[in-house]
Amino acid sequence: MTRTPYERLMDPRGTCILQDIFGGGLGVRKVYGYRYEMRDPEQPERDGFDLGDFVRSTLTGGLMGGLSGVAFYGMDKAVKALEGSGTEAFDAEINKALYKLENSGLRPGQTEISKGKVQYIVDNYDPVKAQSSIYTDSTGRYLVEGHHTTVANMILDRGSGLNMNQVSPLSPSVKNVYWTKKWYEFWKKAIEIKK
Repeated sequence: MTRTPYERLMDPRGTCILQDIFGGGLGVRKVYGYRYEMRDPEQPERDGFDLGDFVRSTLTGGLMGGLSGVAFYGMDKAVKALEGSGTEAFDAEINKALYKLENSGLRPGQTEISKGKVQYIVDNYDPVKAQSSIYTDSTGRYLVEGHHTTVANMILDRGSGLNMNQVSPLSPSVKNVYWTKKWYEFWKKAIEIKK
């Protein structure tokens, strides 16, 4: 008597031993429900512990767990976790550029810069669009406009560009901020680096 696949699945006598409709897959054993004493007839008979089977099952479980983690948390977060070291390298480049600017005598005229904007300018640098303006008085030279571009120029080691370091009649919004400070320079206020 021939039965259809639907009839076989609906047969109450075989509900604990379902046939694999995908043809075996990756070599993972079939589910047996509560009949633990039953052996899969397609698998060889084994007595006791098998180290190879244990290692294969462990690796398969680790792979499936990793893939499900990527699916759950999203591919973007998984890639960002792998690229974490690139972010640290860029942070070091920003700190190096700020140290160079601190030693140049030019002071920032604002309290914060955005790391994302600096990264964008570094990645898409256009010397024609690069511009900054500097205000000078008896207390020093202050960057009024173009803070992100100036830091990106230092990272790229571009020096001065066509529209860089233009003279500005406008006063900076602050004069008490520095590019960096050392641990013992408690009187200084360093520029903040936002994400």
